[in-house]
Amino acid sequence: MLGILQGRLTKPWNGELQCFPKGAWEKEFELAHACGFDELELFVEQQHNADNPCWTLDGRRRIRELGRQHGVAVPTLCADCFIDRPFVRVVPAARAESSALLTRVIERSAAAGIPVVLVPVLEGGAIVTAQDERDLLDALAAPLAAAGRLGIGVALESDWTGAALRALKQNRASAACVSLG
Repeated sequence: MLGILQGRLTKPWNGELQCFPKGAWEKEFELAHACGFDELELFVEQQHNADNPCWTLDGRRRIRELGRQHGVAVPTLCADCFIDRPFVRVVPAARAESSALLTRVIERSAAAGIPVVLVPVLEGGAIVTAQDERDLLDALAAPLAAAGRLGIGVALESDWTGAALRALKQNRASAACVSLG
């Protein structure tokens, strides 16, 4: 299987490389198929969510329809909105808002039949300190619970080493055991 990120097959409407293909998102399914791609990773950015089909019932139906029509699977939803809404080094209210937004993204992904949500924890949201790690784990608790109920995978996009990611996963398991105990 070979896939491509949404927004790379049409000219960006705002000149940015990473942007939702406002006005051309439907065409990208056809283009992906014509270019030999089997998969299209959808893209959710904060600034233009009103145009993104992931946010409406009709849009989510259309995503499924276009995927079937063009033989292009949608295995992943890149939640790029978290580049601008990090889970760390923000006030607790902002972290709670980001956590709630991630839960909504997961729910929309499930409704659109997209099995994995990719969450960037990069740039301003990169994990630098132990407190950042605790804050991230706290912010992910409710969204991960929702993802588990809905059968949705959550993948973290980061620049950490494999060892750091394993430690994060172990810390998550330890935190879950503590909260259950």
